[in-house]
Amino acid sequence: MLLSSCCGSQTDNSADKFGLTSAELSALLVPVELYIESGVKGTSECAKRAFVPQATMSHVEADSIVVAPIQALYDFYDQTGPQDCSYELADCSVAGDAAMVRIESVFGEARFTDMFTMLKQGGEWKIVSKIFTVK
Repeated sequence: MLLSSCCGSQTDNSADKFGLTSAELSALLVPVELYIESGVKGTSECAKRAFVPQATMSHVEADSIVVAPIQALYDFYDQTGPQDCSYELADCSVAGDAAMVRIESVFGEARFTDMFTMLKQGGEWKIVSKIFTVK
């Protein structure tokens, strides 16, 4: 599995596990690393490079589905400030220029399962939607 605490990631057999080359997995995880880096730095600057402008963020709150523009995540980063963040790659699947990545993440004291749907444009992966649950 891949473990990261900001931008320096370590890979073991994750690429083989998911049927990808190391280069393919590294490229796929660039937006995930930017997502984590924004938490570490406490600013939305990095995350804005990871998501498409029209991206959404969804979760369940009080038994209701909440779907928000990705700006809600940017606001969270900017209001929260720097914190310890890390993630573990749990699953990923790639079909051509579409992908799904699931991570187990930690932001400060909070633990999440994050799922990202991604599209590849011009050789770069971008997150189109983020779905999460608090553990």
